[in-house]
Amino acid sequence: MEIPIFFYEFESKHFTNLIKYDLITCVHYYDHQMDAFCNLLKKDSSIFGKVDDFYFITDVQNRGSEHDHGLLWMKNGPTYGVNNNKTIKRVVDQYVTSNNSLLLLHLKDLQMYKHKQTCRKKNQVVCRFHYPLLLIPCTKILKP
Repeated sequence: MEIPIFFYEFESKHFTNLIKYDLITCVHYYDHQMDAFCNLLKKDSSIFGKVDDFYFITDVQNRGSEHDHGLLWMKNGPTYGVNNNKTIKRVVDQYVTSNNSLLLLHLKDLQMYKHKQTCRKKNQVVCRFHYPLLLIPCTKILKP
């Protein structure tokens, strides 16, 4: 039995050509994925438990790649200034990690920064965007 080809099995040049020559399809596909994710959040039990509300805003990179920034309001979730920091850290650590060994292999390649020509102008050795950034090994709550 032959395994079907999924997006993560494409080489990066295929993604580049797909985005370059069929951007509209890529945008529709991404919108469909975000709609499915939002519908999942509306269910009584999602991957984040019961979500009271959510807000996403779509951002587009210079090359046309879409991504979203979002906020989730979790039912019975901790509140900054009301709950203690230990409780907030426990909930955050339940859903967020900086441990990249947990990433699936096909996602790890997409999540790791790779330097491009624009990173080092005028033959500089150091990336002008200061990547790679150091990971914070644990959740820290900073006061505004």
